[in-house]
Amino acid sequence: MYKKGLSVSDIAEQTGIARSSIYKTLRSNRHELRPQVSVPFERWRKGHGKTRNKPPYGWCFSEGDLVKDQREYPIVLLIENLWKQGRTVGEIVRELNGKGYRSRMNRNWGYGVVRGMIKRLSKNL
Repeated sequence: MYKKGLSVSDIAEQTGIARSSIYKTLRSNRHELRPQVSVPFERWRKGHGKTRNKPPYGWCFSEGDLVKDQREYPIVLLIENLWKQGRTVGEIVRELNGKGYRSRMNRNWGYGVVRGMIKRLSKNL
């Protein structure tokens, strides 16, 4: 089927066999594999809808679009405001944990997470 022009994904879809198994079989039988053609991310995402990647904190997927999460976005605004007031990352972490705010994974806030959010926010400022 591969020699007739079908892709590994097409073969997997038609036969119900996992793509990895088909790929390993082709490799073990020393078939010369065609080079993979890259697909632009936007086209890939439209074909796949919601990806398995989690959106940044404060955002969520709604019908395939990235929108503000009503529960998380106010905390993002709080972090942004504290940063604009001149607070350090450590002070922001202590304030979030002191007020009882929890991360998406229901854990205490950590320095690295808040620093990453500030880095992402400062790109948009």
